[in-house]
Amino acid sequence: MKRLLVIITLLTTLSAWSDSSPYGVNISELMAKSMDSNDSTYLTIAAYRCSALLALVNGIRERDGGIKDESDSSGELLKLGYYMTVANLRKRGADLDMEDAAKRAKESYDRHYSKYYDWLVSNYDTYGDYWASDKNLKSEIIDCNTFSHETASQ
Repeated sequence: MKRLLVIITLLTTLSAWSDSSPYGVNISELMAKSMDSNDSTYLTIAAYRCSALLALVNGIRERDGGIKDESDSSGELLKLGYYMTVANLRKRGADLDMEDAAKRAKESYDRHYSKYYDWLVSNYDTYGDYWASDKNLKSEIIDCNTFSHETASQ
């Protein structure tokens, strides 16, 4: 997992975060926080965010370009987020209800899906494209693809 965090941190530059972003930190910063604090909560958030973003990006690519990503891992990242949520709850000694953990996973995914959807649509309305003109969103996509590939190879 440390290898994944180092790769993500090296792949992106921690430039000033865009005012158009609905988030205060980007994916690579979440990875760095997870590594620095040894707290997997940040990694869990990144898994949910990446799951939602990649589902949207792959859906747009398929709809608008006929490009179907056979390796779409958004569902796998959602499952990873769920398993990490369960592990975090157990680690903290919380009363574990698997149904409640699944509900939390769905709520996190839905919340991030909505935020990324709004960001993508805003870019389309402003620039005429979903992510090509937004370096921060492009960086999120690159980071999420890297995260996805690294977790798949683990």
